[in-house]
Amino acid sequence: MANSVPDTDNGSSSSPSLSFQMVITGIKKMYPAVKNISTAELKELMRTEEARARLVIVDARPEAEFSVSHIPSAVRIDPQTQNMDDVRRTLQDQLVKDEPASSDSEPIQVVMYCSVGYRSSALAKRLRQALKAEKNDRETAMSHQSSPSTAPSTVISPSRIKIFNLEGCLFKWANEGHQMVDGRGSPTKFVHPYSTMWGQLISRDIRRWEGPRM
Repeated sequence: MANSVPDTDNGSSSSPSLSFQMVITGIKKMYPAVKNISTAELKELMRTEEARARLVIVDARPEAEFSVSHIPSAVRIDPQTQNMDDVRRTLQDQLVKDEPASSDSEPIQVVMYCSVGYRSSALAKRLRQALKAEKNDRETAMSHQSSPSTAPSTVISPSRIKIFNLEGCLFKWANEGHQMVDGRGSPTKFVHPYSTMWGQLISRDIRRWEGPRM
């Protein structure tokens, strides 16, 4: 995560503070190829069964942060991972375990988040690049075949996977009072502040530490 954050208030219960908005804008400039989705848009995707069937929410934070709170149904992926094949398998497992229709042609929405967006945007960028390379490899292989081979129905085509970063990530989600659960699956309002500096972007009364402070 970046090393500095603008001076800020104690967080907001609704819209981001000016300093938080500056952080969000900075992340978008740092990762221009990564598309963002708003908290309102994610809530809408989570609202209907049909949309949830093609939605994977990825928490790109360490276990200590995830155990304090995370978005319901989110799967945790280490933000430092470089093996995108492992990430693909994780996404695949999340889809096929509950939804047989995951092999159809509808797009798969992958929404990644961390605390404010640096780690999740970096992971989203790596996965996006890996999917683009895989798509190009498939197209090259297909162009050299007289008849296209049929991939197993459980393999999700890279062209179907649409990757997003959650704008403002868990800090914004928590400030707005949206649903979260802890490591045991119990509802909670608390969120790991990542560090004493970055924790200023969330409301003081919802900060909860797990492990040593930074």
